[in-house]
Amino acid sequence: QVPFYSFCHLIFTRPMWLLSTTDDSGKVDEIMLEQDKHRIEYFYQDQGFLMAKVTGVDIEPVDENFRDITFYIREGHKFRIRDLNVDCSDEEFTEKKLTEYLSFDEGDLYSRTKIVDSINNLKTILGEHGYIFADVYPQLKPLEDQNLVDITFIVEKSHKLFANSINIVGNQVTRDKVIRRQ
Repeated sequence: QVPFYSFCHLIFTRPMWLLSTTDDSGKVDEIMLEQDKHRIEYFYQDQGFLMAKVTGVDIEPVDENFRDITFYIREGHKFRIRDLNVDCSDEEFTEKKLTEYLSFDEGDLYSRTKIVDSINNLKTILGEHGYIFADVYPQLKPLEDQNLVDITFIVEKSHKLFANSINIVGNQVTRDKVIRRQ
């Protein structure tokens, strides 16, 4: 159970209040409701609820100016990470070396934010080695009966890029070799 007050600041749809004319709170917008659904799902999935889903939204008129909005959420169970792998199929980057850059360990709660952080960390380390167009895709295999998930990050490196020449222009005081050295 996740209390409402812990994610009510995340959604765009807000109740009307004294200064509603300054921040558009109190208005019902279908596009914002759709974004709110995704933000609520992301929040729950960030807390370990891998299968969390907003199953529906009801908008009920209270009177001619007010509406009650209800989000229906199926949160499911919290999932823990059972197995964590990086599939790179390369001699330069071993699975053990790349696993060090993941934002979580086996046994941790599932978290979408940590998935995104891990992807960014892997892309950064690959970029530092010349693979600036590398892509990383997470593959999730949930074991629903045990509330566990196996995560494999698939790495597609692309071509390694090298600097051909470095040109420095506009420097009046500092010499080129000093800038290159730094």
